[in-house]
Formats: sequence, C-alpha cells, structure tokens
Amino acid sequence: MEEPIMRPCPTCEKIIPSNLKGCWSCGEILDPRLIELEEKLEASHE
Repeated sequence: MEEPIMRPCPTCEKIIPSNLKGCWSCGEILDPRLIELEEKLEASHE
C-alpha cells in the first residue's frame, strides 16, 4: 500500500495525510466534492 502524501492544511497549517477528506485539527473539509455537498445542504436549509 502506498504511503499517503503529507501536506499542510490550507486553513490551519497542520500537516495531515492527503488521503484524508478533512483536517482533523480545524475540521476544514478538503475534498472538493464534499465542499459542494456541504454548500448544497446549507442552501437547502435556508
């Protein structure tokens, strides 16, 4: 199995594996598909 690439979170700068869908430190969602889904959910609740 390949080792995940470690990279800094764009929001809080903690180093996290690139295979995570979100940052475990600040909770920022990093997967673009999840961000779109979150925006749709927020829009539907307004």
